[in-house]
Amino acid sequence: MYVSHGIVKTFALAAAVLVATVAAGRAETVQGRVKAVARDAAVLSLELDGEKTLFLNWTKSTSWKDPKLPADLKVDDVLAVEYDKNGDQAIARSVSPVLPSVPSGMKSITVEALAGYLDKGASSPVTLVDVRPADRFEAAHLPGAVSVPLRRIEKHSAGILPEDRAVALVFYDEGAGDGSAARAAGLAMKSGYTGAAVFPDGAAGWVRSGRFLASSSSFLRKSKAIIIDLRKPEQVAAGHIERAANMPADRLAGSAALFPAGKRVPIVVYGENDAEAIAAARTIRSWGYRQVTYYPGGVKAWLESAEVLSTEPTNEFISSDVKSKGAPLKAKDFEMAVISPLSVQVVDVRGDADHARGHIPKSVHIPLQQLAARHGELDKEMILVVFAADPAQAEMASDFLLEKNYRVNYLNGRVEFQGDGSYQVK
Repeated sequence: MYVSHGIVKTFALAAAVLVATVAAGRAETVQGRVKAVARDAAVLSLELDGEKTLFLNWTKSTSWKDPKLPADLKVDDVLAVEYDKNGDQAIARSVSPVLPSVPSGMKSITVEALAGYLDKGASSPVTLVDVRPADRFEAAHLPGAVSVPLRRIEKHSAGILPEDRAVALVFYDEGAGDGSAARAAGLAMKSGYTGAAVFPDGAAGWVRSGRFLASSSSFLRKSKAIIIDLRKPEQVAAGHIERAANMPADRLAGSAALFPAGKRVPIVVYGENDAEAIAAARTIRSWGYRQVTYYPGGVKAWLESAEVLSTEPTNEFISSDVKSKGAPLKAKDFEMAVISPLSVQVVDVRGDADHARGHIPKSVHIPLQQLAARHGELDKEMILVVFAADPAQAEMASDFLLEKNYRVNYLNGRVEFQGDGSYQVK
């Protein structure tokens, strides 16, 4: 692969600037889940505690504890990062994958073994216990699990677990290495539960294995998630879950354009059966949506939960009240923003080489890897519109700027520049 000397020189200079700033910083350590990766810019965003995001640069000096990294970094990988902080800049000193572990003497169960048990449904020999906070359970949990938050187990010991101490209990948590499941299993063992075990991969590992989490009735009722009914229109007309949009399963594959531009909105699907719902969830996930779950049992389960079906017409278009962090813009909206210079500041976070080949007049160019150090050059009185070589990188930049209290939108697409300076938004 050919790499120009100019690109190498630019990257070396950027890395030197980053390393130079480290001396004044102090080391901090965090653990979180990978939200997005931009390898060419040497930047990743790490989701901490399900809320905050750490925008993290790495350099040639970064120590990777797994030789496969950073080339094999994937979204939802769990990492422990030691980094130096200088102002708004976080530069990784060391990065380690957080692998599932179980204390010595404690039983554990693999993804494949657990999937085999869960396939047996009601006849499964194990009781699956989710020890995460109740709201996380409601939004997305392993199928068939029951919610018993760790804090309740700690306070009440065995009082809220099954009376039969010989029952096989499998505890799981988020799978982010915080040890909640092992703590719960340990307390159960001390209380005499001989069949206590841990599923160390947790909810994150279940998703990484290509499987899907389930949502509770309460989540569908209380949240603003997109709800999709996969049944035939005549079935939906007879009764459906309130706010559901009807997208028949046989039409789903060609309907990606009807879905929201933001890829992080929660989406819950249900159909005539769970197999149909899981197949649909797999299709939607393949389009880049990260928070896709299914509602086991569909309308039957909804009625069994003492909920009421609606006979109101379903939504004609799939929409959501959930505002993605930093609204994604389609091509036409981006083009309109570009010609609104009095209120909009266009921010180009592409690399120097891409910018040199073509750029939007009067846009502000700050490469993604320099954004944390240079965001002060942007105008907080203006609405920022970010674009990048890849929409995922524009979203990364948008997330960072939002946390710095900028008003931000980003292009959910690409800008292709021609040799004569003209460009096309796609």
